[in-house]
Amino acid sequence: MNDSFSALREILKTGKISEDISNVSEPCHRRLLDALQNSPGSGDIVSLVRHVLRREDAKQGGSSPTYLQIPRKPPFLDSTIWEQASITVYGEEEEYYLISARPWQPEWLDLADQYPPDTPLLDEKPRRNYKPVAGDPFLQLVDLNTYRSIGQREAIRAVLTAPDNSTLIINLPTGAEKSLCAQLPALLNSRNNNGVSVVVVPTTALAIDQERALKSFVHHATAYYSDDTVEGKERREGIRDRIRAGTQRIIFTSPESLMDSLAPALYEAAKRGILRYFIIDEAHMVEQWGDDFRPAFQEIPGLRRDLLRLSSFNTLLLTATLTESCLDTLETLFGQDLQVISAVQLRPEPAYWFQRCENEEVRKQRLLEAVSHLPRPLIIYGTKVKDVEDWRRELTRAGFNRTDIMTGKSTSQQRLQLIEKLRAGKIDIVVATSAFGLGIDQADVRAVIHVCIPETIDRFYQEVGRGGRDGKASLSLTLYTTEDFNIAHGLNEKSTITIERGLQRWQSMFAKKEALKNGRYRVPIDNPPSLLEKDIDMQSDKNRAWNIRTLTLINRANLIEIDSAE
Repeated sequence: MNDSFSALREILKTGKISEDISNVSEPCHRRLLDALQNSPGSGDIVSLVRHVLRREDAKQGGSSPTYLQIPRKPPFLDSTIWEQASITVYGEEEEYYLISARPWQPEWLDLADQYPPDTPLLDEKPRRNYKPVAGDPFLQLVDLNTYRSIGQREAIRAVLTAPDNSTLIINLPTGAEKSLCAQLPALLNSRNNNGVSVVVVPTTALAIDQERALKSFVHHATAYYSDDTVEGKERREGIRDRIRAGTQRIIFTSPESLMDSLAPALYEAAKRGILRYFIIDEAHMVEQWGDDFRPAFQEIPGLRRDLLRLSSFNTLLLTATLTESCLDTLETLFGQDLQVISAVQLRPEPAYWFQRCENEEVRKQRLLEAVSHLPRPLIIYGTKVKDVEDWRRELTRAGFNRTDIMTGKSTSQQRLQLIEKLRAGKIDIVVATSAFGLGIDQADVRAVIHVCIPETIDRFYQEVGRGGRDGKASLSLTLYTTEDFNIAHGLNEKSTITIERGLQRWQSMFAKKEALKNGRYRVPIDNPPSLLEKDIDMQSDKNRAWNIRTLTLINRANLIEIDSAE
């Protein structure tokens, strides 16, 4: 037994917990002690104690079980509650009882009797099959001495040596630190406080997480997102002022903010010749989300094209899921002369488990069983906001209080608080929609559970990719019902525009065109498709999105080029 475990065992026996637990070396020990200081639920206690016991078993080689004395006083529980986490109670005495934990071998999961799903997670042995490689001197700018992999090294070198006005696609696996391929060149090219790079990200959570990652190197706000508080407005105004002055260095923002309130400041930066890189993180979203409910994704190339008339800068498109269809879309929108730097491989960290559930009640039972047994932290994914909220209530009802949620409805402040609490070990479980599925870099997530069927394999891959980012084993468990197939199919089914309806929308927009220079036209995108009774009052955001979708499809057919103008 190591000193950390011996100290923990003494703390549990005496009940005396120091407020400062930062000197406790084992993360699962710190997590349990933090919970005991902050009113944990019964589910929290049994699962965190189980994590401690099973982790110690793994460290000792599993030759014999590890035992803990548990006092018979709050916040500890009656001895009958432990069995829900496969914890055996021995030798009940007047003041304490003795416990140990067994491997998780659920009868409903095929092969679990031979390969307990939790065992590899607790060994915490490296699974990553590529090793760091010697770094270049400029890596010291971000306190690094090595590259994560050869692929990352070649990608960063390609970015730094690319000719002016190049467009590069960087295709690296999840967990390979693609973000550094953009962040490092951006910081290198703004060392003298004279340069700005814009990074377009699909979610506010990702913008906040990227800002956190660079906090040590950029000492001002870099995440630009909607926040109607006085502080939020001042934050955005400060970012715009620094962009104009050339001192912002790097900024993370959404497609919608880029096309709206941020565009004027970027035009000024371009005129001054201080725009260094135009970057789209998770670039496959340009096709997936731009084709559906966020048309601003496919307005981005027009803005970029207009900025290139004013300044010279390179464009970076970062992704972990570059399909043939995605590449075709990116070539259409960003030009045929794209350079692709790709180093893809199957990630060795996740183990994949799938189980069909006969109904929702069975799924709930199996989810609660899994959450009781799996090490922390873990993420649970649902598809709909309501489902996520319902699952969070079920977890709370079962005594898992150290749980939080993130959905598209979460405010910026809620997202920031969740990320901070997760990193500090104050919460153990995040229940989320795909709003938490892109780019979030929490290194030690051991398990990712889907209580749904994601509508695309790309979404599934991205969400599973939140686990095992430290290179150690992780688990992917999918608990699905037959109805989930229908939901996923419905979400994945793209609405189409007929030739007749598309032509109608195009003619309506082009009839009110405004001629610009160099053979360009500005067309209104809020026009109704016709003056018929069913269309004349169509002035909604949905109508605007369909008009943009029409223009995008015509662009992809090479009949027009979408452009922008200041």
